Formats: sequence, structure tokens, C-alpha cells
Amino acid sequence: MTGSPWAGDEPAGSAGIVGAGTLLILLLAPIGSGFVAPAILLLAGAGLLVPSLRARSDFWWTVAALALLRVGLDWPMSDNHAYLLSLWCFTLGLAATGPAAPAALAPNARWLLGIVFAAATLQKAWLSPDYLDGTFFRVLLATDPRFEELALLCGLDLDSLYRARDALLARPAELGGPTSRPPSDFVRPPLYDAVALFATWYTVAIEALVAAGYLLPARWTRGWRDLALLVFCSSVYALAPVEGFGWLLLAMGYAQLTPERDRLRVGYAIVASFLLFTRALPPLAWITGLLLPEAGPG
Repeated sequence: MTGSPWAGDEPAGSAGIVGAGTLLILLLAPIGSGFVAPAILLLAGAGLLVPSLRARSDFWWTVAALALLRVGLDWPMSDNHAYLLSLWCFTLGLAATGPAAPAALAPNARWLLGIVFAAATLQKAWLSPDYLDGTFFRVLLATDPRFEELALLCGLDLDSLYRARDALLARPAELGGPTSRPPSDFVRPPLYDAVALFATWYTVAIEALVAAGYLLPARWTRGWRDLALLVFCSSVYALAPVEGFGWLLLAMGYAQLTPERDRLRVGYAIVASFLLFTRALPPLAWITGLLLPEAGPG
């Protein structure tokens, strides 16, 4: 393996913490299938137990290659964050090759965050005509079991929800042709549509704000860009059960912090811990059990 200025018992500065945090994410939110999953788990465990490994570029490039292989094996159904994870691990490898690794990592993390959120905003606001009118979230709430509790809290009953889900997910031939629609007696409560529309515009607005925060000149955004990212991660990933993506974004946000903003490191740690807490005790399930005990488990 090639050497690096990070060599020693512990990589220097926040870069070492970010590397360890990235490996911890891979252990807490395992990825891949087949031989990829155990290989990444073994590398992540080794990197945490042997800190000097995190100082080596080829260690990170190996992790990145496995993460990229996972994308290929899951194609075309790869998760969005699978691409970002492979790119981030490759970035950690590049940062380990230069004489100013911690300093080089920060701007790369900032640009990656800005580009990712700008692309997400572009895709939702301009490239998906059925997104801004709330269609995406109206269908998501009815078809995705992970958001079943939210649909119930919006006024749907389980019977209507299941029948609508069966109809929406059925193949056209099973429903009598491509013009088939969900059951005619499926009535969406006003709160259901309101929540879907709010989620739509909140997502676009907060993602655009984060994109601006990391792409615009730092002197304009230094005071609020991290707050925008922390609000996004704590609000979105506390409800959407993909906390691994949230932790990855938090690791990148942590990496771009400058010394004068050290106090924000505590904020990143708090939000990362909060996402771990919500994985153990999902807020939607807890609220549904409290308000709608008759609904039973989702």
C-alpha cells in the first residue's frame, strides 16, 4: 500500500475522524449483497481497528471499488446514495495522497454537497413534471410500506390503504388494461393531500437552500449553510428510514468544517446520534401507536 502524510497511529485532524466516521457508517448501515457485503464489512472493521489503514489511499480506493461494484450489481435499481458513497470513498483516497490531506478534503466535501443537492433540486423542480404537483408523495404514501404510519395519521384507514396499494402496484393487465385506475371509492382525506404537497415543496426548498449554501461564495453562506444541512438531515431522515444516507451527508458536512467553526462539530454529532435514536425508535411508529392504537403495527 502507498504511504501518506497521514501515516502513524492516527490520521491528522478532522480527516481522521471523517474516515473513521465513514467506516462506522458502513458498519451501522451495511451495503451490498453476495460477497460485496462481507468484504466491505471486513474492510470497515479493519480500518476502525487499525487506524493507519485509514491513512492509505489504496485502502479507500478498494472500498470505493467495492461500493462501485455494488452499484453495478444492483443496476438499474441502485440507491441514489450508492453512487455518492463510492465517489466519497474515492475522494478520501485522493485526499490521502497529498501533503495537505485534511485541507484538501474540506473543499472537495463542500463541492460534492453542493453539486449533489443542486442535482436533486434540478431533478425535482425541472425534470420531473409530476413532482411539484404532489403526485410523487401522494403515490409514495399509498404504496410504500415504510410510510404507512404517515398515511394513517393523514386520515386513511388500513383497508382503503391496502386496496389502493394493490391497485396502484398491479400490472395493467391485472386491472383490465392501461387505463385502469385505483378503486373509485378511494377517497383521499384533505390532510393527506396537504401533507403530500407540503412534503413536496419542503423538500425542494430545503434542498435548494443546502445547494446554495455550499455552491455560493463562503463569505455569503458561512453563517447558515451547515444549519441548513443539519435541518435537512434531522427532518428528512428521521422520517425516511434511510439514515445511512443521512450519516453520509453528515460526514461530508463535518469534513468541510473550518477551524473557526469548530463548535458546529457538536451539532453534527448530535444530529448523527439523533438519527441513530430514530432508527431504534421510529417517530412515525411511536406517534401512530400513541394516537391510533387501533391501527396496530404497520
